[in-house]
Amino acid sequence: MNNKARTIITTDGEVDDMNSFLRYLLYSDCFDTEGIVLTSSVYHYAGDPDKGIEPYRWTGSEWINDFID
Repeated sequence: MNNKARTIITTDGEVDDMNSFLRYLLYSDCFDTEGIVLTSSVYHYAGDPDKGIEPYRWTGSEWINDFID
């Protein structure tokens, strides 16, 4: 029987969440990670090149894979 807590991680990719996610990964062997959800924040935006909207404080989404690797 698995006694680890089933966990879903949500993050908006802000620097503070990136730090929290990294800390979670250090202890992730203690949890049964069911999923990781990257959401958007009102404080950063990927932009829309088709509409001429520049990115604003966008950290991208690849950092999650980089951290996991």
